[in-house]
Amino acid sequence: MNVDLSKIVTHQQIYIDSCIPSAVEMILKLNSRVDEDYYSLQVEQYRKLHIENNLDNEKYRSFDYLNDQEYYRLKFTKFSNQPAEELFQKIDKEINEDRYVIISLRNQNSFGFHMWIIYGYNKVNNDYLNFSKRYCSSDLICFDYLKDHVRYMGKTDILTYKFV
Repeated sequence: MNVDLSKIVTHQQIYIDSCIPSAVEMILKLNSRVDEDYYSLQVEQYRKLHIENNLDNEKYRSFDYLNDQEYYRLKFTKFSNQPAEELFQKIDKEINEDRYVIISLRNQNSFGFHMWIIYGYNKVNNDYLNFSKRYCSSDLICFDYLKDHVRYMGKTDILTYKFV
């Protein structure tokens, strides 16, 4: 897959708990669906979780609110709580079709989860190429030994998409 990271070089996760919509925004930017200054999904999630303060809005803390949703002609699908090897098959299929995958990984040194974008294979160590961004930083970060971490976790969620 030919990845043009210049499309997301200025992208930031603007709220401490907005890594899910931030990852979706990066997918939209990488697919040239929105401009580099697009942050509407993070703003919407922040409003739902912190301003409206409605218990029904707790779904905004997971992939649940994105399942079967369409944004700028990309329709997202959540695969939830699946064993590692099944997830790897789905991820391989998406990569082979030149699509990015968002994966939820437990943080290594703290509580909670963070979202990572998988975009290809690292043939040297038989792992996935990936990146993410953290709160208040425009630096790209990557997760070493992603497959091993997923196996250690046992199960996790991914978010895929199709062009519509």
